Amino acid sequence: MVLQTFAAMAKRHIRPDDSVGRFGGEEFVLILPETSVATAKKICERLLKETRTHDVTFSCGVTQVTLDDNQASILERADALMYSIKTGDKNGVATD
Repeated sequence: MVLQTFAAMAKRHIRPDDSVGRFGGEEFVLILPETSVATAKKICERLLKETRTHDVTFSCGVTQVTLDDNQASILERADALMYSIKTGDKNGVATD
């Protein structure tokens, strides 16, 4: 139920050209084309605020895709950022 609720919340915070999908156990990926890291962080912070009303934790890693990236490097960077939050207070958004 928590995963379904989170997915619905995420969909409310993204634009029609953006994507959200489950990526393993309790992890989701948001793809926000043509979005700056600062704007993506704001989107995730709004999502964080809403998840707090459901008494669940939310850890998010925000990274920007570069021309040298591949799928693995993007996910590794975002995952490392997310885990930097998980090892702390478990609620927050980290950017590179």
